[in-house]
Amino acid sequence: MRRHSQSISRDAVNLRLRFILVLERMEAMYPHLVRQHRAALNEGYARNHGAVALARLEQHQVLPALGHLLQAFRHSLRTPGYGTRAFSQWVRRRRVRGKGAMA
Repeated sequence: MRRHSQSISRDAVNLRLRFILVLERMEAMYPHLVRQHRAALNEGYARNHGAVALARLEQHQVLPALGHLLQAFRHSLRTPGYGTRAFSQWVRRRRVRGKGAMA
């Protein structure tokens, strides 16, 4: 992976917010697909809102972080196992990548 000042992955918050926007657009445009893959959609929302919440906390932006944390929690409760599988995967990746990882 090549990183530079103009790479989209440099601004993780913006990248994750764009992912959320894509999920919202997909939900509006393809409701029949969303019904078939509701758990995956909720997991996508939970992961991305969680990543934004963590980044906002690291930037000392507590109120925006809380909003995204609540959204992540709300979507996690709608996944099989209430998001425990996704959360445990995130913890494992974070340990491997180090403190600065936001995936």
